[in-house]
Amino acid sequence: MNTIKKILIFKIIGQYRHLKEKYKHEGFFYFENPKSEINRIGSGLLYKSEEILPISWDNVKGKNLYQIYREINQNNFYFYKNINGKSYKTRPKKQC
Repeated sequence: MNTIKKILIFKIIGQYRHLKEKYKHEGFFYFENPKSEINRIGSGLLYKSEEILPISWDNVKGKNLYQIYREINQNNFYFYKNINGKSYKTRPKKQC
């Protein structure tokens, strides 16, 4: 694994932890426009659409990592929040 890929992984996991604390959310963050088969992140791991098990960071290409980083950084994701027993799709405000 090269250095740039390690840095992107470190930044993605750091951003995930920050968002998890900010929104007090323990579940998945789903990507708005998945550019690859990867459509969500949870517990610091990436998941493909329609898959239960996470994929290895080693199997993700650098271009896909960069796209995931951009999606998270620009708030192009959503998550489900329970309010009074009902699940609501929640989106953060977009950053310019």
